[in-house]
Amino acid sequence: MPRMTRRIALLAGLALGAATMASAADTDAALTAFIEANNRYAPPNADPSAVAATYAGNAVVAHPMAELPGGPVHGADAILAMLKEIHGRYDTLEHVEARRLVSGDRAVWEGWVAATIRNDGPAFRIPFVLSLTFDADGRVTEQFTYVRPEQVREARQ
Repeated sequence: MPRMTRRIALLAGLALGAATMASAADTDAALTAFIEANNRYAPPNADPSAVAATYAGNAVVAHPMAELPGGPVHGADAILAMLKEIHGRYDTLEHVEARRLVSGDRAVWEGWVAATIRNDGPAFRIPFVLSLTFDADGRVTEQFTYVRPEQVREARQ
């Protein structure tokens, strides 16, 4: 390989590596903003529209271990409706982080949801994991929520 071609290939590789690092840093910032919005605009200060703004218009939300009625949620309007329904169930709702892992445009967030069911219902804490993909604007395009179905059922009783 000629010397100039090797230099160009090396520079291209460095540029791609830098783009990946910047993307991971951007994804980490997007993840932080996503969790902060979920907490800031959750009950008792419920603003589902503000949380919905953290999703891309064509986003998909799925719960592989405890699928939502009707299956995965597709698109901005359906996600907003889902968030309104969720916010309507609770007097308080908070995401508590345990750890995170970010690579490129993807992030895995581990933690708990701590909530109180509306109208003096019980308080509960359920561990769960989010697998998220973010677009270039820092909005969620895919969300997979992993939670044990029996814990959700027990918490609602």
